[in-house]
Amino acid sequence: MGIPGRLSLPRFALYGDGTLIVPADTDGAIPTAQVRHLTKAAVTGLRERARAAGLDTARSYPSQMPDAPVLVVTFGQARTRITDPERSEVARAVTVDLDALEVTGPPTPYSPTTFAVNASPTSTDSAKVRPWPLDPLDSGTPLDMGLCTTYPTARLLPVAGPAGLWTDRGTTYRVFIRPLLPGEPDCAALSR
Repeated sequence: MGIPGRLSLPRFALYGDGTLIVPADTDGAIPTAQVRHLTKAAVTGLRERARAAGLDTARSYPSQMPDAPVLVVTFGQARTRITDPERSEVARAVTVDLDALEVTGPPTPYSPTTFAVNASPTSTDSAKVRPWPLDPLDSGTPLDMGLCTTYPTARLLPVAGPAGLWTDRGTTYRVFIRPLLPGEPDCAALSR
């Protein structure tokens, strides 16, 4: 089971115009991403592989294994959930070597306009707990055993330091930060 409240970027997000966004390093507590632009042939090839694997129709491939990892693939309007992707023929059919894809130029940093902050209450005592300086953490939208709030980049970045613990109104929270991608307008988009 993952850490409660942790927000992760997807392994990759590919958009119809060939824009590919992949996770990069972190900057303190903030995961960063980079943008690559795929050639039309690369996008067409990936689209054909996804269709051949049946990902243009929403499906669920469950597993009897408790706590198995889940792969979620969104293709157009269809969302497919594959539990235990290492054993799934569908998942293997669409496994992509991102470094082998044909691109039109060098990668560039992804510049998000909005970040999601997910705060999960914790009982950890630490001398490194700092007071949270923005909106109350307990006013967010429930998400993955945390409370999620969005902030514009300019408002969040001045307070984003090392990953960790914050205190707000007497409660200690483990705070996770993630840039929102195009098509993710708010915290609700992260739970779909």
